[in-house]
Amino acid sequence: GGVIAGAGMGLVLWRGASTGGTDILAMIFSKYLSFSTGTVLLISDSLITMLAVVVFGPIAAMYGIITIFTTSKTIDGIIEGVGNTRTAFVISKESESIKNRIIKEMERGTTMLKATGGFSGEERPVLMVSIRRREIGQLRHIVKATDKRAFVIIVNNSEVFGEGFKNLT
Repeated sequence: GGVIAGAGMGLVLWRGASTGGTDILAMIFSKYLSFSTGTVLLISDSLITMLAVVVFGPIAAMYGIITIFTTSKTIDGIIEGVGNTRTAFVISKESESIKNRIIKEMERGTTMLKATGGFSGEERPVLMVSIRRREIGQLRHIVKATDKRAFVIIVNNSEVFGEGFKNLT
């Protein structure tokens, strides 16, 4: 039941709509905090289910928690994709500071690409970093704290090979 409910809710949320329940709060919190929509739903719905233990008993609550967990993971899979890795491209006047913080705080390597602005014609570096899906919030925090005007693109990867990810062999 959780997979079917999660797939339905995931499609609704993926299109930017809402089912009118706790997912409204989840969408708001996930926008401003470094949690996925599914994780916020997991936390909020689990708290409600824990309160229901008093009325329905522990067995019903246990089934509820299992369903909520399955639903939230399915929602995240639909909204964010099932792949575990992402590559971020960061364009910022503070790219050197952002790069240093990523290396130090996230322990991730980075690549600096040379780019030319299509409108301005200015040369500027583009910082590229491959990360795990769960690290998106941390990266977002680093970039926002360093340069609120930065431009960030995050793309899904099919696979990433190399240190910190899958081995080439």
